[in-house]
Amino acid sequence: NQLVKDTSSHNIIAWDGTAAPMQMPWCHESWMDFCAFHSNLPLLPLPLAEELPKIGATIYALGFPGGGDYDAAQGQFTGLEVDQSCRIKTSARIVPGYSGGPIINAKGEVIAMAVSIRNDGTVSCGVPLHELHNLRERMLFIDAARQ
Repeated sequence: NQLVKDTSSHNIIAWDGTAAPMQMPWCHESWMDFCAFHSNLPLLPLPLAEELPKIGATIYALGFPGGGDYDAAQGQFTGLEVDQSCRIKTSARIVPGYSGGPIINAKGEVIAMAVSIRNDGTVSCGVPLHELHNLRERMLFIDAARQ
C-alpha cells in the first residue's frame, strides 16, 4: 500500500536496468497484493498463455531476488490451491524480489504472477492465469475511461 500512497520518489526498473519515474496507479488490486503503474518506459508485454501447464511441467519465476540482479527461478507447476482465493502452486522458490513478477511456461508465456511462498519454504504461489486475464481487461477499461 505504501507505493499506492506516494509514487513521487519511486522508479520502475526494467530488466536491463533502465529506470523511469512511476506515475499515478493504473490499477490497485489489494486482494492479490498487486498494483500497476503507468510509466514512460517502452516496454513490451509478455504474452499470456491460453491455459495452465500440465502438473509437473517446467516453469520459471522471473524477478529480482533479494533486490539483486534479474534472475529466473526454475521449478515445476504443482497445481492449484483454492481457499479464500485461488492460487497456482509451484516448486520454484519465490523469495522477496520475485513478488509481482511473471511466472512463465517453457514457451515464455505468462501463466501466473508471483505472490508468496509458504513459511516453511515448500510451496510458492502465484495469481493464476484466469485472474490475470480479468485484471488486464479491467486495466484496459480503466485506461479507456480516463481518455
